[in-house]
Amino acid sequence: MKILFPSLILLFLSAQSVIASTNLTATSFIWDGGHHSEARLSHLAAAQGLRVMWWNVEDGLVNRQLASKALDKNLQNLMSSPLKPHILAFAEYTSHTLSSETLAVLHANYSYYTFKSYNDTSPLEGIAVFSQLPFGFENLGYLDWAPPRASAQEKSDYRRLWQTDSDPFTRPFICLKMRKGTQDIYLMPVHLLDPWRQVRKKDGLLKTAGE
Repeated sequence: MKILFPSLILLFLSAQSVIASTNLTATSFIWDGGHHSEARLSHLAAAQGLRVMWWNVEDGLVNRQLASKALDKNLQNLMSSPLKPHILAFAEYTSHTLSSETLAVLHANYSYYTFKSYNDTSPLEGIAVFSQLPFGFENLGYLDWAPPRASAQEKSDYRRLWQTDSDPFTRPFICLKMRKGTQDIYLMPVHLLDPWRQVRKKDGLLKTAGE
């Protein structure tokens, strides 16, 4: 069962409090199966540090499946809660993943934005980053799963063990550099492929957690 509202990844990089004045209640959000904890939300709201949230939004699948438009509603409510992250990073994001109203709220809360497509096969889908902090690009590379010291032929042979015809293989490896207070922060939002089905097909080993 998928969680409709993801956990926040808290990076404790600063002594500055991030508690907001807005009251926080678990009923502000739509939850999967009603599993939530008021105490945990209060703990997160009182935590100190840089808030980074990573969410695989699956091109808005939750919005299309549920009449409640849980993805849009949760993000809009998050923006007025003490849990609002300094940085949002989305995987499987496209220009039509979120409603125009949600995008307007995000851009009003985050002055900096970037989008990097997965590859030429999926030029419209990729990773989106919304940030309150200005950032620069330290580097941009692509992961192809091939051993770095292998020969060109060995790399080609190795990729064929993993790659499927239906799933884009290469993924961007982005390194964003930003500064909070006196600290340099490096953020690398990477969405990796799941190779396990190919492993099992080849070697008859392992199963994914979902299977």
